Parts: sequence; C-alpha cells; structure tokens
Amino acid sequence: MAFGTLKADTLTHSTAGSLATNYVVNGAAKQWVLYDSVVSTTSVDNSFNTSSVTDEGTGDTTVAITNSMSNGLYSMSGLCSDFHVADKDAAGADPTASQYRICTFYVSNTDGTRTFNAEDRTSVQIFGDLA
Repeated sequence: MAFGTLKADTLTHSTAGSLATNYVVNGAAKQWVLYDSVVSTTSVDNSFNTSSVTDEGTGDTTVAITNSMSNGLYSMSGLCSDFHVADKDAAGADPTASQYRICTFYVSNTDGTRTFNAEDRTSVQIFGDLA
C-alpha cells in the first residue's frame, strides 16, 4: 500500500466556513503531558511529543521533549490538582529546546515561603515552533 501526501492551504467546511491551515498548525500544542508525581516513580498518564518525565525531588520534575522546539522561548502553561505550578523561577533552570522543569508548590507563609509538593495530576502544554 502506498501513502501519498495531502497538501492544502485552506480547510473548508460546508457550514462553518474556511480556515488557513497555517492557523491550525501554529495554534496547536506542540507538546503536552499529564503526569503523577505522588507515586514512587513519576508516571506519565498521557502525553504528546514527550520522551520522558524525571523526578528531580519533591515537587520538581524535568520533562523531555521528543521532537525539539526551535529554541527555549516557547509559551508554556500548566496546572495541577491542588497547588501552584511554576517553571524556571522555582527550579532555577531556563527551558531549553529539548526539555523544561516544572515545580509544584504552595505558598506556606505570608512572607512568600514556598513548600514544594508532589501532585497526582500535573498537566503542562507548550506552544511555539518546532525545530
């Protein structure tokens, strides 16, 4: 069986109208992951373009990207089941084209003291240009 190539500049629907294909490509998440860091070995529940998730300590996780981004300047968002999510400010590491660190914590004092905490549902999505 041979596979061909489908090329289109515009997607058109009979009632919804048309949309340029680059809008779809540019607006789609390039990587996402849902993981559990409460278990003894951090486990990935579901993901796209994620090669590994490494436990760096309580509430500190490194996520490796399968197909690298063009650089470390991509948009990242995330959330977890109970506490806050942060990136380099908490972990001390800037995102790179091939990986980023995520920390889950809560502010435990009025002076801004953070307490790192493992979470059973942490999800992160990144948007940007693939390499």
